[in-house]
Amino acid sequence: MRKYLGWEPIVGYFCFMIGALLFNLGCVMGYFSGSVTKAETTWITWFSQVLGSILFTVGGGIECYHNEIWHFKCMNLAHWVSLINFIGGALFLMAATCGMIGMSEELGIWLIDLPYTIGSGMFLIGSFFLMILWK
Repeated sequence: MRKYLGWEPIVGYFCFMIGALLFNLGCVMGYFSGSVTKAETTWITWFSQVLGSILFTVGGGIECYHNEIWHFKCMNLAHWVSLINFIGGALFLMAATCGMIGMSEELGIWLIDLPYTIGSGMFLIGSFFLMILWK
C-alpha cells in the first residue's frame, strides 16, 4: 500500500459524495410518482440514479487503484473495503440501468430489486469495516 495520499482519496470521496446526492434525488422523486409523467420518472428518477451509481462505481474503482488490490499476497481490511465498495457500486449501476430501460415486473425483481438489495448489503458491510479501520 502506498505511503502517501495523492489525488485518489479526494477524487474518490468527491465521486461518492456527488453520487450520493444524485442517487438520493432519484429516491426523493419516488414520493412524487403520482404527479409526474412516465418520461419525467425515467429521466429524473432513474437517470439520476444511473449517474449516481456510475460515480459510486468510479469511486470504488479509484479506491481499488489507490489501495492496489491486485497485490493479493497482502489483502488487508482496506483492500476488502475498496473491493466491496466497487462491487456495491457496480450492482447499483446494473439495477439503475435496468430500471431506466423499463424492465417488466417479473424481471424487475431479479434485475432491479435483487442487485439493489445485495449492493446495499455490500455498502453496509463496507461501512462496518470502515468503522473498524477508523477505530
